[in-house]
Amino acid sequence: MVKGFEKMSRKISQQWYETTGWKSINNWLTEMASRGISKIYLQNLEVVPDCIDSSALIQAFNQDSSTWEMMLDSEDDLVIRKK
Repeated sequence: MVKGFEKMSRKISQQWYETTGWKSINNWLTEMASRGISKIYLQNLEVVPDCIDSSALIQAFNQDSSTWEMMLDSEDDLVIRKK
């Protein structure tokens, strides 16, 4: 998280995912999958706010996706990988 920014609430993070994030993330995953990429770091997708509630985003994404899984890596970076 960027210093000086307050973390988004869980509710606001879920709303962002439903209105903006789902489409942006899934479009990007489709593009990456077509290139044979099976693991990506979400911070490379600029549309994701730095102050998002990671746990809310992970939960919302993982409930929606049957082929990809979102998690935090050992450095607390958001990662998505093929199941």
